[in-house]
Amino acid sequence: MKRVVQTQKLLAIAIAASASVACTTPEPSPTPAKEPAPPPVTVQAPPPPVPSPAAARTPPPDTSVNPKLLELRVELLNAGREKALADEAKFRPLCDADGYPLVGNLVSKSAEPMFGPTAFCASVREKKAKRT
Repeated sequence: MKRVVQTQKLLAIAIAASASVACTTPEPSPTPAKEPAPPPVTVQAPPPPVPSPAAARTPPPDTSVNPKLLELRVELLNAGREKALADEAKFRPLCDADGYPLVGNLVSKSAEPMFGPTAFCASVREKKAKRT
């Protein structure tokens, strides 16, 4: 003899089981009331660094510079600070209209710092700033 499950009996069992689960409510646990959490702190990222005008004006490589300017750079290095500043008109083509170098410095193995185009053009900018 085959047993046949009647859907009405299954439905009644399912309803009874869910009713017994729904009727039981857990008792509240005796925990102290928590203080409300403080609002979240928003931290803003610092703004990106702004490049200085001098950093944006790096001189081009020697391969793309007029050879006459490279010769003038060597003359400036050989002249030294005092002579170069005394004859500013001669070495002024090493700087652009705003006073930034058009040629880079040379690396020296000497322990003594050299007065190169960057230092010369910086002094040109200082003089220009004093005039304005």
